[in-house]
Amino acid sequence: MPNSSEKIAVLIDGPFLNSVSNILNVRIDFKALKLVLAKRGRVGALKYYTCVDFEQETNSIIKLLDWLDYNGYRVFRKPVRPTTGQDGQRIYGGSVSTELATDMMLMASKFDHIVLFCNSLDYVYPISEAQRLGVRVTLANPSEASGFKLKDELRRLADEILDIGELQITPDQPKRLRVAAE
Repeated sequence: MPNSSEKIAVLIDGPFLNSVSNILNVRIDFKALKLVLAKRGRVGALKYYTCVDFEQETNSIIKLLDWLDYNGYRVFRKPVRPTTGQDGQRIYGGSVSTELATDMMLMASKFDHIVLFCNSLDYVYPISEAQRLGVRVTLANPSEASGFKLKDELRRLADEILDIGELQITPDQPKRLRVAAE
């Protein structure tokens, strides 16, 4: 339930949101997302966490991250870690859960409400600790109808669930999602 006097921190697990975007075959309209979140309260922090391959010269995520930086999002960039798969191929991966969880705990004393875009059990403990400190936690996740299911432990913890599966396609940009105005 939106409360315009609440001070809100929005924390986005970029690899999670990127995965959702790829599976749904859409682009997220981050400008509209920012406006809808601002209607829920006073957004005091808007952070996007991601892993980046800095050695790749033409990395499409870099343009998005630069745009986010320029448009009011604080972006945390973590280098990807190379590993070797079972077939000997080099695989690049990484996780931002430690950094995001640390920030969530640091912000718990400064915010009334944290909106978290994630679906990892790595966040169960930090969420429960933030709530113990009096912070309301909303989990943003696509609906089960779009092929996703919020993990039960997270669903039980959430004070509220924001269904990002309710994003609407704008007619002028059929491959872009826009958050529905509330």
